[in-house]
Amino acid sequence: VIFKDDAQTLASQCCSVPNRFLKMEDFDPEEDRYMSMQFVYRGKVDKSKAEQAMKFLQTQKKCAFAPKSATNKSAMLEFQASAPVGLPNDPMAPSQVQCTMFGNNLFMRRFFDERLGKKHDLLFSQKAYVHHLIGHGMEESELRKARNSLRDLIDDYLKVVSMS
Repeated sequence: VIFKDDAQTLASQCCSVPNRFLKMEDFDPEEDRYMSMQFVYRGKVDKSKAEQAMKFLQTQKKCAFAPKSATNKSAMLEFQASAPVGLPNDPMAPSQVQCTMFGNNLFMRRFFDERLGKKHDLLFSQKAYVHHLIGHGMEESELRKARNSLRDLIDDYLKVVSMS
């Protein structure tokens, strides 16, 4: 594997599905638009090259943004003057530049609904772990409130989807 330290390659690698923390096999860049995205670069990177990398990602349809709203700040670049960080005996290839991407996209709606919501409903309907949580001081009504809060969060994502 060849590692390149240029802003465009790093940004592309950040947006590729296998490099994400949350596994999103069915991620669709057009459907699962970003509401916000932040790239944090460490090391020597030219700011104009990083801005060009953002434009490249959009033109190559590696990421798309939801329509602007009060909560949508679009993309943001951040640069830290400190050198890239490495650990002793780290198997990662040494580099002069590091990039980390933080993003909030509409895929999260499906994650919250299909993964968390359904699992919560299944466990709660079977009263699984409820006795354990009550034994630690939680009330059953708090579990219902948590599900309602999750439902509200999903509704917020749906509002953004409807604006698209």
